[in-house]
Amino acid sequence: PETSRGLAMNGAEIIIRATLIDPQVAQGMWELQNRAHAMFNQTYVISPNLGPQMDDDGHMFDLFGGRSMIVDSKGRVVARQEGLIPGDSFVSYVIDIEALRRARAANGVMNWFKDLRTEQYAAIYEQPIYEKNQYVDELPQEGWLAREDVRRADNIKKLIERGLLTPPQI
Repeated sequence: PETSRGLAMNGAEIIIRATLIDPQVAQGMWELQNRAHAMFNQTYVISPNLGPQMDDDGHMFDLFGGRSMIVDSKGRVVARQEGLIPGDSFVSYVIDIEALRRARAANGVMNWFKDLRTEQYAAIYEQPIYEKNQYVDELPQEGWLAREDVRRADNIKKLIERGLLTPPQI
């Protein structure tokens, strides 16, 4: 969520958020996240997702689940293409950018920016969790995924040590 918030806090009015894989798409995570990003940040979210793919033998399979959509700044899906059928497809919608700008400038309940307590974010992110610039000197090599699994497990331990997560009893 921080990426969308950061973009919106720096003036973005339309955010493109591409591609999530199944089963998260079929379970509703794709739509839920897109709608939340749009509503909480008063932006339009354009979310193209990959649809079916074809093997060399002509067999269709769907790794990503389709369901491309455009979500308005109130979190409503205003255009959708399920993408679970063969062939090209697209979604389109006329975006009234001036209406969005009026809503952002209004002193209403749905204008979240005017109520943000941004000073609290510094404390939330004061101590890094995930190491930055891991591949600045060298691109990922063979075995990087196993190293990444260890890094993420260490990050969970770090969160427990800081008291941010409570470990399960068992």
